[in-house]
Amino acid sequence: MSGETSKCSDEAGEKLCSVVKSHKVVVFTKEHDPLSFEVVETLKQINPKDMHIVNIDKCDCKHAEELLKSKTGDRPGPRVFIDGKFVQDLETSLKDTDLREVLEKKCKDAGAL
Repeated sequence: MSGETSKCSDEAGEKLCSVVKSHKVVVFTKEHDPLSFEVVETLKQINPKDMHIVNIDKCDCKHAEELLKSKTGDRPGPRVFIDGKFVQDLETSLKDTDLREVLEKKCKDAGAL
């Protein structure tokens, strides 16, 4: 899942990959994470086609956070997949550029707008 969604070997991994493959934009969020909130609100403003939000604090995947970390290598918090590809370094995007600009470009490039 680090770049593509093809590396899903166990049942939980298959479930997460299925969600990512089934939607143009998927956001795995943490309930009390400010960056998760900012990413979701920014994406809502962009209004991409077929966006799906999964709160990993409430999902039925028992070890969703650990699984996502092992698949993406990223820190806890929002994990965004656009057209099946993991969007890395969202925190850096906030510091270096406009988060909306980054996400909007990725959505546009993926045909999600």
